[in-house]
Amino acid sequence: MEQAISFERILTKIFPDSDTASQLVAHEMAELIRSKAAEGKKAILGLSTGSSPKKVYQELIRMHKQEGLSFANVVSFNLDEYYPMEPDAVQSYVRFMKEQLFDHVDIPKENIHIPDGTLALDDVPAFCQAYEDKIEGFGGLDFQLLGIGRNGHIGFNEPGSLINSRTRIMTLDIATKIDAAIDFGGLERVPKKAITMGIDKLMHAKRIVLLAWGEHKAEAVAKAVEGPVSAEIPASYLQQHPNVLFVLDETAATSLTRIKTPWIVDSVQWDKAMIKKAVTHLSLQLDKPILKLTNKDYNENGLSDLLALYGQAYEINIEVFNYLQHTITGWPGGKPNADDTHRPERAFPAKKKSDHL
Repeated sequence: MEQAISFERILTKIFPDSDTASQLVAHEMAELIRSKAAEGKKAILGLSTGSSPKKVYQELIRMHKQEGLSFANVVSFNLDEYYPMEPDAVQSYVRFMKEQLFDHVDIPKENIHIPDGTLALDDVPAFCQAYEDKIEGFGGLDFQLLGIGRNGHIGFNEPGSLINSRTRIMTLDIATKIDAAIDFGGLERVPKKAITMGIDKLMHAKRIVLLAWGEHKAEAVAKAVEGPVSAEIPASYLQQHPNVLFVLDETAATSLTRIKTPWIVDSVQWDKAMIKKAVTHLSLQLDKPILKLTNKDYNENGLSDLLALYGQAYEINIEVFNYLQHTITGWPGGKPNADDTHRPERAFPAKKKSDHL
């Protein structure tokens, strides 16, 4: 049996949904906290904000309340904060962390560290250096929780950030601002800058887990996991980390080669659904109509097995074309007196007359 080909340069686990995935990550964090406590040591956690880690924090809170998980030995360092930003503002990451985690567990307040969005601009560089010094004073991060932006950023390390970048103030990329616009009530209200932990500090964490949920993250995930290491996709730097895991739901994994084109990675079961997926993908990839695909097209794009099983390209093309044709209609309500036996279910009314003509 031929061995499957892997295009992934980062260990990646795919889960049916974010609930299951978040529980796994929370349990790993809880085990770290408990093991450090048993050794009489502190657990140094790098934490993130946004929608991705919310369910992780919910599970940690549940374990605290129901299973006695204590955060007394936890020291936390958050990735970033908008600048300028008051800590009690609705969009503040200080407020986010309190509401999503800190107010519900027994972490000592003095152990919580979040970048300060109220500083005078001239004071930011010294603060950033002191932030890194504090992390180093605790021996570095034991665990870093990350998300990923649609543009491939981690923290607010936007495209163009170098692997040796330090904790600093960063001008936000337009894609980041667009994604944040809803939270701020409009693009013009989104802060232009943020304070972010640098990639250099992240890369020195002993363990990194990155979360990604949703189809809108799929392209960035694929570029980070399978693409070249590039400053244009800062998350791709994680390919060079010795202990990193990407945790995805099924929709965030849709652009990975093993999901998008599984026949390239390993042998597949060529049922009707897989054949349709492969042929339509080939048509889109080559920008050719399905009926014009050739044996050469199939052979040169990893579909020789399909030809070997089912014959000539023309025959496969016809079958897929007919299958797709039977899903198409110009009459969403059903064409009068038409035989829709092989088409999607129609509503009974076929009339389309409007009273407002």
